[in-house]
Parts: sequence; structure tokens; C-alpha cells
Amino acid sequence: MPRLLLALVLLSLCLTQNPALAQSRAEYLAWRAQQGDGNALPRLAQEGDINAMIATGNCLLTGQDGKQICTLPSISTGLLYWEQALLSNQHPWLANDLLELLMRGPTMYRHTWNQDWNAICRVSQYVRHANLIQNLGTIQKSGVGLCYLSNFALPQKDTPFGLKLIEQAAHDGLSEAASILADIYAKGLYGIPTNMPKSRHWHAIAQKTQ
Repeated sequence: MPRLLLALVLLSLCLTQNPALAQSRAEYLAWRAQQGDGNALPRLAQEGDINAMIATGNCLLTGQDGKQICTLPSISTGLLYWEQALLSNQHPWLANDLLELLMRGPTMYRHTWNQDWNAICRVSQYVRHANLIQNLGTIQKSGVGLCYLSNFALPQKDTPFGLKLIEQAAHDGLSEAASILADIYAKGLYGIPTNMPKSRHWHAIAQKTQ
């Protein structure tokens, strides 16, 4: 089982607080197990089949999905398939996985990954409206938070909401989130007043969690 698909299985343990998400994920995995070598999935994905989009997207992102092999991986197409699948409202559990990929990139590309904030913020808006924030990991929360601080590709900014998410990520141990907060308060970014005591506070937390 490829790493990304294995991650989908393992992450379902984190979704038990939301039975609907866990059930939706389980239904997808059961469907995927019935697809054999998956040779028909790329065609089905092109025709708009949502489950096939998830499977083919995974293959394009990692090079393999079950027995299906993608000899020419395509990160942009894989991410597009996953975003379309998420925005279909049929598989909200995909939000956490997609945001992590958009923030960090697939494992083999992380050292050269360029973040697409248009895509990150589109997905972030969906995640908020679908009430999926509580199911996100720390780096995903920080990404959503930055979208709402900067108003990048969003109808309007929401500074308290954005700060809250980044603070949650920092308190949960993400040193990058604490560093972002230290920088915000040191430089007065995003219209937030400069506050050096707060900046030093978050800088100290960032140092402890590195």
C-alpha cells in the first residue's frame, strides 16, 4: 500500500470524533479495494467520477495507488483531482490530506515545493464553511489561519479567526506557527498592532518546540 493511501487509513483513527467523516472515508476505502488493478480509474476520473479522482490523484501524486502504477506522476493534475473531489461535498474527510499536500508538497518534492496560496485559500474557505476545522492537523490550521489574516484569495479577512487558528497550531507544538506569531507581533503584520512582549512570548515557544 503506498504511503499516501496508508496515511488515509491511519488518519481515520483521528476522525472518530466525527463519525460521518470516518464513515465516508471507510466507504471510499471499501470501494477502492474492489477496483483491482485500477486500470479503468484514469478514464473514470477524466469522466468526473469522484472516487476515481481520489484514487487517480493519489497515483499521480505518489506514483502508485494500490496496484495502479503511474509512470508519469503529475503533481498539478493530482492536486486538481483532489480539490475537485473535496469541493464535490462527497468526501469532506479529504480536506486534511489535501491541505497538508498544498502546504508541504508530496514527500519526494518537499525540498523544492512552492506553495500555491490561491489553492490553499480556496480549500481553506471550503473547510471553514463545512465546519471541518476541528479535524485539521497543526500545519493545516496554520495555513487556514494565514489565509484569513492576509485575505489572500478570500472574499474578506477575519483577523480574530486567523490568529486563533495559528495560536492553536502553536500551542499544539508547531514551531513554525509560533515563529509566525512572533513575526506578526514584532512587525505589526496584517494590521495587527506591534506588541513586543507577545512577540518574545511566541519566539520563546518557537524555540522550545523546534
